Amino acid sequence: MPDLLRQQAELLALWQDVALPDLASRGPLYTGRPKAYLETVRRMELWVRSMQLFTDSAHHQAAAAGARALFELVLDMKSLASDPDGSLLWKFQTFPEVEHFRVSQKIVDFYARNPSLTLPDLPQRQAYVADSARRDRIHDLCRQMWGKDPAKDPVRQWPKHWTDRGSEQRAREHGRDVEELHVLAYPQLSFYLHSGAAGVPGSDAQEEALMGFAHALAVQCFLSALALLAQALSVASLLGAIDAWARRWHDSPD
Repeated sequence: MPDLLRQQAELLALWQDVALPDLASRGPLYTGRPKAYLETVRRMELWVRSMQLFTDSAHHQAAAAGARALFELVLDMKSLASDPDGSLLWKFQTFPEVEHFRVSQKIVDFYARNPSLTLPDLPQRQAYVADSARRDRIHDLCRQMWGKDPAKDPVRQWPKHWTDRGSEQRAREHGRDVEELHVLAYPQLSFYLHSGAAGVPGSDAQEEALMGFAHALAVQCFLSALALLAQALSVASLLGAIDAWARRWHDSPD
């Protein structure tokens, strides 16, 4: 596992010392598709920095959570990169507001059913969801972009993800290799996030094996995301650095 931790640290350095200075030299890029790429890779960077702290077998659950999050985020990167008409980008940008409204409505409905309970910001949330113009606009977005109609069914007619597709379907859309990774990795990592007895390792060796698996997947996902960003935004310096990094590790006697 020390090599995997070192690989993560080196990829973080490529992002921090190669990619970001190159992008900063071009001026503002924080709009549209570049913004979506940068925000996603930034989230992945933070997860990889967390993975760097998960070095003991007692951290196996946290490592599994981090690896699964990184896998889902690299699926986001792949979806954004395979979006010729911009429709997915529009969904990516719109979904946070839609989800915020859905959750706010759910909170308001709960406290309406339980008037003896209170919440400090409940009046603000009530005013937010009571705005008919906002509600109609959010519902229109759901109908236009996802074919959902929360006005007809406020429980089931909301997009569950910005693509409104499950992780298995998204993985399949990106090719056999990605689907295979989902089949092999996703259920195993999910065992350690969900309640119940499924995620209870039987031995120290199993905990160590899970740690190695999670850290290797973290490397694979972050590397893939950096390569996608470099190609999509034409960051030649990062492409070259990734190639040199991969050749050095491939040729390493360790």
